[in-house]
Amino acid sequence: MKISAVLALFVGSLSAQQPYSERINVSVVNVDVAVSEADGTPVRSLTREDFVLFEDGLPQTITNFYTVDGTNAVAPNPTAGSPASADERFRRKVLVLVDVFHTTKNRRALALANLERLIDNSFRTGEYDWSVAVMGRGVTIVLPLTSDKKAIHDTFERLIKAGERREPGVAVDLGRPSEMPNPNPDKNYTPPMEIAGDPRLDRAMSFDEQDRILRAKFTTQAVIDAVRGFASTSGKKIVLLLTGDMGLNDLEMTGDNFGSRGGAFFQRPLTPDLARRGRDIADLRTSIVQEANVSGVSIYIFNTEGLQPAGELGAIPAPVTNTAAVFWLASDTGGRLVTGNDGAAALRQFDTASSNYYSLGYRPPHPEDGRYHRIEVRMKSLKGVRLEYRSGYSSSPTEAQLARAMQSPVSAAMLPTALPVKLTTGTPQAERRGILVPISVKVPFSSLQFLPEQDGTAAHVQIRLSVFDDVGKNLFSGEFPLTTYKNAVVLSKGATSQLVAAVRDETTDSIGVASAVVKY
Repeated sequence: MKISAVLALFVGSLSAQQPYSERINVSVVNVDVAVSEADGTPVRSLTREDFVLFEDGLPQTITNFYTVDGTNAVAPNPTAGSPASADERFRRKVLVLVDVFHTTKNRRALALANLERLIDNSFRTGEYDWSVAVMGRGVTIVLPLTSDKKAIHDTFERLIKAGERREPGVAVDLGRPSEMPNPNPDKNYTPPMEIAGDPRLDRAMSFDEQDRILRAKFTTQAVIDAVRGFASTSGKKIVLLLTGDMGLNDLEMTGDNFGSRGGAFFQRPLTPDLARRGRDIADLRTSIVQEANVSGVSIYIFNTEGLQPAGELGAIPAPVTNTAAVFWLASDTGGRLVTGNDGAAALRQFDTASSNYYSLGYRPPHPEDGRYHRIEVRMKSLKGVRLEYRSGYSSSPTEAQLARAMQSPVSAAMLPTALPVKLTTGTPQAERRGILVPISVKVPFSSLQFLPEQDGTAAHVQIRLSVFDDVGKNLFSGEFPLTTYKNAVVLSKGATSQLVAAVRDETTDSIGVASAVVKY
């Protein structure tokens, strides 16, 4: 679908924007570090002096230090101890991402029921904001960020009852490749996976891995869209991913369970084709980690299928077969992998780990260059503990983070709403390229910060508009100046589209967002 758009913000007569001359930005990189014993018990009473922090291998001075213990953030006083105070910066904002591609109906229902009980208990303190999305071929928000207890329970009830029912834009069954033709019509033909011949086994594995990578690519993009939606959101940002085997593990090329020839085949070098696919899978994992870290999002993964990662304690021992990829996805983003052997215990782990950590802050030794920088945290003397923190970040200005968020179909549900923005559409008109839809975006004068200018006062405002199709694919995303007053988008006839408009006050960094779903 071809999209063209021009947008105007109606806030009255604003002076022409001019460069700032006195604004000073002091950026601080925050790194949340959960420190725990081998059994998951949080290690408490640590101080700034217990940590050593590195960026790109170079030691950094920790300028900000908070202990987050449950719902309280404790900021150390250099001279008089550590008075506790609640701080909205550490309020947890959780997107529950339900993977319908890689979970079974019963396991998914059990996980959701356990999570619903955890959420019910969390309302004793009100320490969470919750949102819910379903991940299939794309990602679809079914509940925006809210602390409305009834809305949360109603959403989980619908999801549990829905099971594997297909809903528009939620799950699309890609199917598997056609069955391989029988190259030997003889009745004694042995199927390829029974090691009848190496060429045929190569081909069977090629089809299987091709299908797995195809599904993994859809899954990867959906997770990336989910974390990007958080890019301009404040607070402790979490994606709680309910999934199974996401297809992101390395190719398994060793084993002796396939007869006398099986071991010999699986231990030989990878073919160039399979080696390339192995690199593709590694690249998919890396892209998720970096996108999550750039957005400041920790991924906690609840493996609903009940498999147990090495070193974890669980109710039922289980073989370690498919947890490697999801373990590292969680670990490298500052989250944790928990398993569904005991769903209630697993979610208690999530609750404890995400509410007990140390927040370290430092001033980076470079400007906001937009590059990805690696982070490492060590303990000076404490041994035998587990550290969970994001392994990198991108030093990007606020406007760049907003641009990233607006590429995600969940942006309307996750972006902050400090500004009261209103998005409306006018009477559509047919034209050669499709349907021309007039758009207006409004925000009150009183919500903007006006600054003295040479000819009076002016508010400096950034406007962004995005268009998504019915499965969440980003069709258009761009920024628009205030100097143009022809405002419309061209949409395809008969297509369902989501329009998302964001307004940012450049002086205060306040953001407001509004959205509309249209079909003409």
